[in-house]
Amino acid sequence: MTALRNLSPEEVPSGEGESELESIEREKREAAFREGIYEIYECCAVCGSRIEGPDGSHNLEAAHILPKSQGGPDVLQNGVALCKRHHWAFDSGWFHITTDYDIVVHDQSELAGYNEIEAYEGVSLDVPDAQSLRPHPTYLRQRKPSETSQE
Repeated sequence: MTALRNLSPEEVPSGEGESELESIEREKREAAFREGIYEIYECCAVCGSRIEGPDGSHNLEAAHILPKSQGGPDVLQNGVALCKRHHWAFDSGWFHITTDYDIVVHDQSELAGYNEIEAYEGVSLDVPDAQSLRPHPTYLRQRKPSETSQE
């Protein structure tokens, strides 16, 4: 501790950021999460779409239910496959998912596009057959309906 007093402000370690090793581990976890979600979901859990490009890419994204910024882990039960449009809508607070996997659309009828999103009100999410792979109620409850995140 005494040695730190003799350091200039530029030399004092901030403790911010992550080490190279932590960065590599995070990237591995994120890639494993993404690939796992793609294996258990064949299409968007909201609308059922999957569009594949000639280059092998697709329009699905592995969405965290409880965002990483709120401590959401990279586990399959904290994820769902959504098309780009529905991932954005979920993260923007257009809708939330109940513990019964029903979609609840928030009343934003004054906003452009509301009718497109509102059409999914009460629709059940298409979840994996295996109970152990479905979104866990804990994560669904912890995500506040009005919260938004940028993942």
